[in-house]
Amino acid sequence: MDSDIEDSQGESCQEPTEISSSSTTLESERRRFEADDKPFWDVFNSVSCKLLDILSSNSEETYLNFVNSPDNKQKVIVRDHLRRSLLHVAVEQGHENLAKCLVDVGLDVTCREGCGMTPLNLAVISKNNVLCKFLVESGGRYSGPLFTSIPSPLCMAERLQHVEILPIFSDDQEESEDENELIRRIDGTFSKGNSHSSVTVNPSSDMNRSCSGFVTPVVGDVGTCKTNNAAMSRSGSYRWVGLCPGDLHNKGYFCEAAFKVHGSSGLHYILLEVMKRKKLTTEVFKKKKFQESNLIQVREAIRDLCEAYGKAAALEFSESDLFPSQQELQVAEDESVLLLDKFKDWITASSEADVAFQHRATAFLVYGPIQKLYDASTAYGDGYAREVVYQAQLPIYAQLGFRNYYTEVFRHVVNILAKWPPATRRLLH
Repeated sequence: MDSDIEDSQGESCQEPTEISSSSTTLESERRRFEADDKPFWDVFNSVSCKLLDILSSNSEETYLNFVNSPDNKQKVIVRDHLRRSLLHVAVEQGHENLAKCLVDVGLDVTCREGCGMTPLNLAVISKNNVLCKFLVESGGRYSGPLFTSIPSPLCMAERLQHVEILPIFSDDQEESEDENELIRRIDGTFSKGNSHSSVTVNPSSDMNRSCSGFVTPVVGDVGTCKTNNAAMSRSGSYRWVGLCPGDLHNKGYFCEAAFKVHGSSGLHYILLEVMKRKKLTTEVFKKKKFQESNLIQVREAIRDLCEAYGKAAALEFSESDLFPSQQELQVAEDESVLLLDKFKDWITASSEADVAFQHRATAFLVYGPIQKLYDASTAYGDGYAREVVYQAQLPIYAQLGFRNYYTEVFRHVVNILAKWPPATRRLLH
């Protein structure tokens, strides 16, 4: 008799204990989940009781009839509100015979619950060597691209130092069809006969996918990234996590950098006294930039000031000696090229003659264009242009001493250039 199933069945027959709660919403949610999961637990208890009877009778024929029954194969595919399968629960509760029965019935050993956990992940956490060995022999994956949101069983076992489980994961696994299908969905260049791909894939070539898992980009602001970074350094999850800066927050950091460079040299005075934007205080550009929709006004302010400096420079240029004469414009093959070349010469000469001009010129030569390119890249989904913006921000944050912002951007540049696999880079591009 399987004692673990008997104990579980005994617990399942007890009436659920009422939970007192001062929150009506929490209580109603609990009742809703109980109602949603009732079919799941009815099947779980039914299969457990039936298996208990079969094991008690010690009849191999009865067992084979049970696992080969079409009705049972259809019945056991239920999921609970957490997207757990019956196999997840059996492994989590340590019911070895029930887990083996469910696999014989036909449940997928690589199935994932809502957060991405597979039955093998749960077996590793429970330190159940028997179930780990059985699941691997039944086709369970302990590494590879299926683990995109959580560590692989191998990574968990290494980090938890389960020395008795690690030898079970010592053999190289062959690629599964699920992994191949996942890769084909992520990156079309892996698809055979993809007419939209310029890359020719040799079907007989050996693709090395023996990594512990594709890198999962975790998006967040600098505070979130600092928290994630601290957790990663303690958990060893650098093998499967890559921090990806959030564009919304990074645009705010860039505006703060522009304000620090130009705020005290005229930008803030123009905003307050000329454009009459009295709400844009120094604190709004710094600590309060993400509060009360301030970021929209801050970004508009930087955009308008950079354009204003650019238009003022164009007017000064039109009155300078370097502005081309009417005759020069008439004989020029392309007036736009001539004007642009002369404008560049005027900027160079003015910058050499006046340090203040050189400083203010960075508004329309650096900060304004970078912000426009950033907006265009995110609006039109141009990942390559976005990476140009991130690389352009590195010297700005470094010179201003924005260490946290620089670290966040530098990590992203390194990831996109060197660490992340091609599928992740293609996703961002």
